[in-house]
Amino acid sequence: MKKVFLFLSLLLSLGMLCACSNDGVSSSLYNTWILESYGNGLNDVPKESKGYIYLLTFYPNGTYSGLAYGNEVGGEYTCKGKMIEIHPGYMTQVAFEGADPDKFFLEHLPDVYYFTITDTELKLFYSKDQYFKFKINNSRL
Repeated sequence: MKKVFLFLSLLLSLGMLCACSNDGVSSSLYNTWILESYGNGLNDVPKESKGYIYLLTFYPNGTYSGLAYGNEVGGEYTCKGKMIEIHPGYMTQVAFEGADPDKFFLEHLPDVYYFTITDTELKLFYSKDQYFKFKINNSRL
């Protein structure tokens, strides 16, 4: 019985640690998102995939993973309210010879500091009025 109590206590403690690292985050964030465009709403640049997909999946434990121009990316993120910091941890360098818009996403992902979210749309702001606009990824890859 003592072992069961210790095990349950450990699980509860781990759960509280994960919850504390991302205070007040809407569970809507915990999805796979596909990049639709970037810009400021007035001059959004549609992201033409040309066979490449830009995806981000956010997990409740404070980690993320994704694809960006043929590269696997991942790392950690922290949230407090609508503030978010994305900490890149790894990136494979399969294909990084693309045009500037292709590199733009990877270069500005660490600059993200704020987000807005609805049930179907996520905006990650990398400057005061510039953001990456994502939609829920409903396709099977």
